[in-house]
This record gives sequence, C-alpha cells and structure tokens, in this order.
Amino acid sequence: MPTICPVCGQPVQKLDAEELAKRVGELASPLIRQEKKRLEQTFDERIEVEKQKAELAAEKRLKNEYQVKLAQERKAGQANAEKALGRQVDEAQKKAADLERKFNQKLEVARTEVQRKLEKQNTAAVQQAVREAEKRFAKSETDREKERLRFEAEKTRLQDQLVNLSRKLDGQSGEELGEEGERDLTVLLKQAFHGDKVDRIGRGVKGADIIHSVMDGTKSCGTIIYESKNVSTWNNAFVKQAKKYQTQYETPHVVIVSNVFPHKQKSMCICEGVPVVSLRTAIPLATIIRNGILEISQLRVSDVARDEKSRELFDYIISDKFGTRFREMADSVESLRDQQRKERTWHENAWESRTKLHERLDSRHREISAQVRSVTNREARVIQLASKA
Repeated sequence: MPTICPVCGQPVQKLDAEELAKRVGELASPLIRQEKKRLEQTFDERIEVEKQKAELAAEKRLKNEYQVKLAQERKAGQANAEKALGRQVDEAQKKAADLERKFNQKLEVARTEVQRKLEKQNTAAVQQAVREAEKRFAKSETDREKERLRFEAEKTRLQDQLVNLSRKLDGQSGEELGEEGERDLTVLLKQAFHGDKVDRIGRGVKGADIIHSVMDGTKSCGTIIYESKNVSTWNNAFVKQAKKYQTQYETPHVVIVSNVFPHKQKSMCICEGVPVVSLRTAIPLATIIRNGILEISQLRVSDVARDEKSRELFDYIISDKFGTRFREMADSVESLRDQQRKERTWHENAWESRTKLHERLDSRHREISAQVRSVTNREARVIQLASKA
C-alpha cells in the first residue's frame, strides 16, 4: 500500500537510496554552482586586494632602500668632493705663495734698480724741480699782484661812487628825493611792462605820481595808479591822498610805493584798504594786478560785470590772505638776497684766507728751495773734489 503525503494527501512513491541521491543532486546542483561562483568571485577580489597591498608594500620598501642608498652615495660623494676641494685649495695656496715669493724677488730687483737710477738723477731732478717751482712761484706772484691791483682799483671806484652818492644825498631836498623815487619807479615799470603806457605826471600837476595804463595790443584794459613816497617818516595822510585817486581815476588799483612804513610794518602792508609796498616789491605786486586786469578784460561780460570783477580782484589784493602770501614771497626774496650777501662776504673772507695760505706756502717753499740749493751745492763740491783727487 502506497504511503500517503500528510500534507497534500497524495500518494508518495517510495524511492531507493540511489534514486533519492540522484534527485537531490539534480535539485542542489544549481545552488551549488551559484555558491561556487560566488566563492570564486570573492576569492578573486581578495586575491586582487592582497596583490595591490603587496605591490604598495614592495614599492615603499624599494623607495626606502633607494633613498637610504642615495643618501649614502651623496654623503660619500660630498666627502670626496671636500677632499678634492681641500687638495685644490692647498695647491692654489702653494702656487700663490710661490708667485708672491717670485714677485717679491722681482720687486726687490726693480726697486734696487730704480733707487740706483734715482740716485744718479737726484741732483739734476732736484735742480729742475727747484727751477720749475721758482717759475710757478713767480707766475703766482704776478697773478696775485694783478688780482690785488684789480681789487684795489675796484675798491677805489666803489668808494668814490659811495662818496659821490653821499654828497648828492646830503645836498638833496625832500622834493628832489621824491622826484628821484618817482624816476626810479618809472624806469622799473617801463622795463617790466614794455607794451604798457607808463606816464609820470611830475611836479606842479595835480594828481597821482605815476599812471600805468595796462594795454592789450592797442586796447587799454585798465589803470594802475602809483603814489611814490621817498621820505624819512610815515604819514597817514599818504593813504587819504591815495584813496582820493580811486575816485579821480575811476580805478580801485591804487598803490603806494614808499621807503618807510607804518609802525611794525615792512616790505608790504595794507593800510586802510590801500597796498603799501617797497620799491623792491612794487614790480611783483604790479605784475599780479596787471595780469588780473588783462584776464578780466578778456571775459565776454558787460562793463558792469568787469567793474565788479575788478573790485573783487582789488578786494582780494587788500585781503589778509593775499597779504600773508605776498609777504611770505617778499620775505623769501629778501632771504635770498641776504644769503647772496652772506655768500659774497664768505667768498671775500675765503679769498683773504687763501691769500694768507698762499703767502705761507710761498714762504715755506722759499725756505725749502734755499735748503735744497745748499744741499746740492755741497754735493757738487764734494764730487768736484773727489774728481780732482
């Protein structure tokens, strides 16, 4: 009777052990193949990893061995190079010492030869040197005498000129001094501004001392009025008189050129809205005013606008800012002149000091020349006596 399956209720065929093993094998072979394939793949991967590790380890070991070997070879090569360099240095030092010894020998021979020749030529050379020195001394004496005569003549001329000027100044009246100041200022203005009209009014005519018409070609652009004061003391009436000219000549540009100034002022100051300058600073101030007048005249504006600009220009000129800057310029110019005077004095003192040094050198030179002549004459007498003997 067949065995019934307790699960499905179907009859179960009984198989013998061989048949059963065959069927089990048929059923298990796919799983075995899959497992075998997986194990082979895993093995291959592990083999590859181990292979890479072995290669990296071998490469690292070889690199370390190479570096150690390279360091050893480098150390050995450096030691050899140092030994070779030491040998070369020793050889060079030996050669240098030998060359120095030979050079010293040749130098000693040459020195002996030169000394022998110099001893032969000593007397003639000394005599020739003395003659040349005497010629140079005579020439320097002649040149120095010419320079002294020229200096004395120049000194005499300047002293005479100073005496004449002093006499002229002592004999001049206040009016003559004023006319001289006006003439000097007129000359300076004409020299500085060739194209402008500079007219000196002169004594006896009511008005300003000098009228300066600023010209642009043939066109009159404006007027600058100068009041010249060559006096001994300052008077505030000068300013009141100058301010009247602003109305009389219809120009704000009125300048007082004076040799004296209000208390604690010099070179340039603004007194009640009127510039007061010295003769030295008159031309620089006139140049500034003249340039401003020319620029205003070239503006394409109405006459009223030009008058306003002219008034603005004059207001700036009488301002503290302009006065400060202009005084700095004047002080700088005066400092330069003072430095020139000091430099001239220094040169004169240096010339006198050098003259004394030349005189001292000449005196010592004469003493040496006399001593040299004494020695050479004595040697000559000895040689003559030896030749006669």
